[in-house]
Amino acid sequence: CLILDKFESYDDEFQLTQRALSLLEENRFWAGVVFPDMHPWTSSLPPHVKYKIRMDIDVVEKTNKIKD
Repeated sequence: CLILDKFESYDDEFQLTQRALSLLEENRFWAGVVFPDMHPWTSSLPPHVKYKIRMDIDVVEKTNKIKD
């Protein structure tokens, strides 16, 4: 069985964070992507797209482990 309804969109980072916290309680949140310089009414991409990846701290590889 393959479930394709994994993507959800939100108007801002606060809404994403609230939904992520809810999904974390069910162990169903993997990652979120935030585009801080883009608004819901944006119709074109800027020359340089800035983004943040939001993940559960317990499932992210620590950078000192990667470096060693």
